[in-house]
Amino acid sequence: MTFEELCADVPALDGQVVTQVVHLQFAGAAGQEVIYHLDHEYILYSEADHARRRQDARIKGNARYKTFKIDDARIPIDFQVDGRYFLYLVLDAFFENKALIREYFGVIDGSGGAN
Repeated sequence: MTFEELCADVPALDGQVVTQVVHLQFAGAAGQEVIYHLDHEYILYSEADHARRRQDARIKGNARYKTFKIDDARIPIDFQVDGRYFLYLVLDAFFENKALIREYFGVIDGSGGAN
């Protein structure tokens, strides 16, 4: 599962458009879905490729900069910390569009827990 943040007001670096990606892989283990791989990357696109990417998910960036990677994990997909899903906490920590993340996870406000 891949989450890529494509903002209307995109950040740029040396003439490249920068997006963020959180990627995870999960599978069933011992009767429970677990996240076994999780990573975060910044993806750089030319302006033309970024415009095409917004319409076509097959368009790939020009460069990737990985900030972290966790392999061989066994994080339950429904694992919560203080009433919030682990995946929500990861996305909320990196992505700029907090309202969209809260909507996706059913969080009522910044202080409430995820459903």
